[in-house]
Amino acid sequence: MNTNLDDLRDALRRFVAGESSLDLAAWIEVALDDLFPEDQRFEDLVHALASYRPEGGEFLYDYSRIRPLCEAALEHLEQIVPEA
Repeated sequence: MNTNLDDLRDALRRFVAGESSLDLAAWIEVALDDLFPEDQRFEDLVHALASYRPEGGEFLYDYSRIRPLCEAALEHLEQIVPEA
């Protein structure tokens, strides 16, 4: 996967805005893991996204539980200035 910080921010914005697809969540999960491996700030979100289904289910995260985690991650990412 060849992703960058701007792509990740855009994906998180779309997810927070209501685009709750499983494909988008999986893309965000992989992008976070690629761009920020072993980063404690995003570890809970990566694990939650691995257990995400829009409608939820037993032992699964639904959209209402994932959205606040995505908002917090986006807030952190908005403060990172990309390298020139």
